[in-house]
Amino acid sequence: GRLNAERAERVLRLADKMARRIAEEDLDSLYRDIEIPLISVLAKMELGGIAIHAEEFAAMSEELSRELGVLTGEIYKLAGMEFNINSPRQLGEVLFDKMNLPSFKKTAKQRVASTRVEVLEELAASFPFPRKILDYRSLAKLKGTYVDALPSLVQSKTGRIHTTFNQTV
Repeated sequence: GRLNAERAERVLRLADKMARRIAEEDLDSLYRDIEIPLISVLAKMELGGIAIHAEEFAAMSEELSRELGVLTGEIYKLAGMEFNINSPRQLGEVLFDKMNLPSFKKTAKQRVASTRVEVLEELAASFPFPRKILDYRSLAKLKGTYVDALPSLVQSKTGRIHTTFNQTV
C-alpha cells in the first residue's frame, strides 16, 4: 500500500531529476540510442544464461594445477628454500632479507617492504624471481576466481550460469 506508493513517488522524482541531468550533460542520444535498447539485450542474456563445458573447465583446472606445480618448484629453486608463496610476510622475507632485492615501498601498517604487484613489476624488470611470483599469482587467480569457481555457479535447473549485468557501473 502506502510503502509502495512512497517508493513509486521517489522513483518518479528521481526519474525527473535524472532526465534533466542527462539533458544537461548532452547524453540524451547515448541514453536513447544505446542504453535503452541495451536493456532488453542484457535481460535476454541474463535469462538465457551462459552454458559452460564442465569437462573443459576440469581439464583447464588440472592443467593450471600442473603449471602452478612447475612454477612452485622453480620459485623454491630460485629462493633456495620452500616457503608459503601466498604469504606476503614470508615472500617479503625471501625477496628482501634472503635475496637482498631492493625494496621500493614499505607498508604503512607494519613498516615492512611491500610485495604488492606494482613493487613486483618494478623488480621483475631486473630480476627473474619476482617475474615468477607474478606469473604464479596470475595463474592462481585465474584458477581460483574463474576456472574452479564458474562451474559451481551453474544452476542445476537450467545447466547454465545466470548472471546480472549492471549498466550503471
